[in-house]
Amino acid sequence: MFRSLAPGFLLATPTLQDPSFLHTVVLLVRHTPQGAMGMIVNRPGPRRLGELLQSAGIDVGGHALDRLPVCDGGPVSCESGWVVFEGDDPRGESFDTLGDVRVTGSIEVFRDLMTRDCADRVLFLLGYAGWAAGQLEDEVAAGAWVPIPMSPKILFETPFERRWRDAFLSVGIDPGLWSFQTGEG
Repeated sequence: MFRSLAPGFLLATPTLQDPSFLHTVVLLVRHTPQGAMGMIVNRPGPRRLGELLQSAGIDVGGHALDRLPVCDGGPVSCESGWVVFEGDDPRGESFDTLGDVRVTGSIEVFRDLMTRDCADRVLFLLGYAGWAAGQLEDEVAAGAWVPIPMSPKILFETPFERRWRDAFLSVGIDPGLWSFQTGEG
């Protein structure tokens, strides 16, 4: 019987050595029998959102969002922009997650966010992570991912470099004690 893991976090286990997902926290926004979709939420890049918008010819006039780092959301469609934010979406063009945390790829919703003073509750990402039908379930069963409940505190308040470890610790797992060997029994 299918059980959706979304919305929630997927934590890459220490045994997952794929460079695209090494020590990542993925916000899983969609999970159906047909596949899954999420965004890495702990990989800020060197560029700021203002620089990216300026290079695209979009003038935002010195908004607080200009200072946001542009994060690597995943290896799929690296040119697609996504916004994770807290608040309402009167347009209905977002994925709902937990509480009033939402994810959108809509430029109109992004423009709406520019009118709010909410830079501390917003993430901007390029790209996403995707799984084909049954792929995520197989990877979880193989021990590549640990699904846990999503936490707005980890998403918006925890520094990027601590999100992976703190997310594990939030469910009582110390990733530093992870064993790479199986026991004999």
